[in-house]
Amino acid sequence: MDQPLVWMNGALVEYDSAKISIEDRGFQFSDGIYEVVRAVEGRYFAFQPHLDRMRLSLKSVEIEVSMSDSDFRSVADTLLAQSHEREVTLYIQITRGTAPRSHVIPRNTTPTLIMILRPFHRMDETVYTNGVKVITVEDQRWLRCDVKTTGLLANGLARERARRANADDAIFVRDGWVTEGTSTNVFMVQNGEVITPMADHRILRGITRDVVLSLARERALKTMEREIGLGEFKQAGEAFFTSTTMEVLPVVEIDQTPVGSGKVGLVTRLLRESYQNVLRGVTGGR
Repeated sequence: MDQPLVWMNGALVEYDSAKISIEDRGFQFSDGIYEVVRAVEGRYFAFQPHLDRMRLSLKSVEIEVSMSDSDFRSVADTLLAQSHEREVTLYIQITRGTAPRSHVIPRNTTPTLIMILRPFHRMDETVYTNGVKVITVEDQRWLRCDVKTTGLLANGLARERARRANADDAIFVRDGWVTEGTSTNVFMVQNGEVITPMADHRILRGITRDVVLSLARERALKTMEREIGLGEFKQAGEAFFTSTTMEVLPVVEIDQTPVGSGKVGLVTRLLRESYQNVLRGVTGGR
């Protein structure tokens, strides 16, 4: 695949020819939502859960689309078949559409629908073997982080702060409580228990997050979804991120302090291996 494949507003278009109006509210106001889906070994993983979350995001921001889930799946399958790739990411973005710039939400706009398929490039395996270093930053985002909107400026700035601190990523902290990473959910392991922040308005309920929690329970590990204080998090025996593209990614240092032994922990390795098996269909799919 020489260039990403693009479907836009009902038609396949050349990547370099894909254009939106300067008055599109996604451009003017970040007035839109998105989803990212993986395909592995030529099949989409957890496609319906991603669509379900997309529908919740659309409902939360009051954007209505006429396409059904089967319509989205049909376009996605067409793009995947045309790509001839085994591993890709499918990016879906829906904005409210085009209207004269105004803070008042316009009536009867036609949403802009875009689907982009790209080859998936995995991170080097040494990242999973060695783990990543993170910093913590104050969570200054809006209070509807459960909606997967395109407004990601705070996330980008936090990632840039991490880069300047010679770290790999950042973890948001709100009022002393750990919320999530810049594009991930966060977990800690303490005394064999797998713990992650509850999925309320302060975090995005990750698809991979839910799969990993299910895998932990299947392997007779205790799990808990609750608030995690920053001090407690820094004292965890293990920590890791989850996301569609990062999968299960070990965290070995927080604010220049080692997590546990400073090496990837046994539970993290177990859950990463289990997730890899499910992702690739070794033990069935979801």
